[in-house]
Amino acid sequence: MAREIGRPVKRIIEDPSLITGKGRFVYDIDFKGTLYAVFIRSQYSHAKIKSIRCPEGALCYTAKDLPELIGLAKEEAIYQGQPLAVVLAEDEYKARDLAEQVEVEYEPLPSVINVEEALKDVKKAKSDLSSNIVLQDNVEIGDVNSAFKKAYKVVEAEIINQRVIPSAMEPRGAVAYFDGRRLTVWSSTQNVFGLKDTLLQFLSKYGVNDVRVVQPFVGGAFGSKIYIYPEEVIISYLAVLTGKPIKWFNTRTEEFMSTNHGRDMRLKFKAAFDKEGKLLGIEGTLIMDLGAPIMEIYEDSFGMATTAARLLVGRYKVNAIKVKVLGIATNKTFIGPYRGAGRPEATYFIERILNLGARALGVDQFEIREVNIIDEVSHYNTPTGMYYDSGKYREALKIAKPSYHELLRKRDELRAKGKLAGVGVAIVSEIASWDRYC
Repeated sequence: MAREIGRPVKRIIEDPSLITGKGRFVYDIDFKGTLYAVFIRSQYSHAKIKSIRCPEGALCYTAKDLPELIGLAKEEAIYQGQPLAVVLAEDEYKARDLAEQVEVEYEPLPSVINVEEALKDVKKAKSDLSSNIVLQDNVEIGDVNSAFKKAYKVVEAEIINQRVIPSAMEPRGAVAYFDGRRLTVWSSTQNVFGLKDTLLQFLSKYGVNDVRVVQPFVGGAFGSKIYIYPEEVIISYLAVLTGKPIKWFNTRTEEFMSTNHGRDMRLKFKAAFDKEGKLLGIEGTLIMDLGAPIMEIYEDSFGMATTAARLLVGRYKVNAIKVKVLGIATNKTFIGPYRGAGRPEATYFIERILNLGARALGVDQFEIREVNIIDEVSHYNTPTGMYYDSGKYREALKIAKPSYHELLRKRDELRAKGKLAGVGVAIVSEIASWDRYC
């Protein structure tokens, strides 16, 4: 068999269209008679919606005019940018002018912006919440108390993995066309079949039982286009209702406000080390700011926090962990998958814990990893139940060690010249596929 690793791969599928400017994205799709949709979004992070007044004669639909839909604000807005109405017009500029004429009367409510405030439960992120702690779990293995009794050093800290906005090059958008029998939707989505299933479930009650979803070229996504957003469903419904093609495309500002954010986890912990630098145990609380309390979304998103807690062992021999996992509702854009969905957060947490341990013990960051690294594994289950199909971790460290020392030498040279320089070490595993047979 010819050697494939290291050989260049000839890209023959999408490259010619993209490099010659012939790639077709959602915004490039046009039909005669298309109506452009622009969404009116909440200007408050938390408010009662008292009334919405549309321009006279405009094709304007509020949440009260539309069927019940997850994520659409009807009586209470719970994050800034949440859609609450939509206008249609024969060109995009007129639609945006009409959107600016829509008058929304709000009754501002107290906003919960950070998890420390949310945990006090004085203000609620949604009026009907009994608590801002909407989900919780526990990840516990081994005897943590015994591990800390044996400790030579205990390190305590809070590690924050900040909230990020995915911001793909191409914002979210879709075009919906109904020919009287079949609904066809072109969407900048990562979830073609999920969108198709959602539209069939939603529109079958209106006599639409034939739905086709097309994914044209997509200008980036990184997880943020997996969720089925209300805008996609609304324009599909309006295409059926009006008999006209409907086109919608987010501005960059709308994208920042309304597309799911990522990360936003913090770990308050203490970690026990022996004299040789072996990590004996970790105890702490992992807090995830889930953002807006939309149950159908946060129940999925919370899985990223439990994944992070279970992956806290990393690639190391850690046999005692006790972590409480809390999912907290706030009045920020909801959290969804983004570039790793819990795995990068866990890697950052455990690698930072080891570095803090090395600093406390006065040992090198590379050496502390040599002490704790697991050996070669095959079909290995971690103590927390995560599955690693294979890995030669100690061998990888051995191969990397000369390069590490060379980087240290270069670092010292740069520092001698008054420049800022540093060297970091991290050992990362990634999911290659969701199933061993994929």
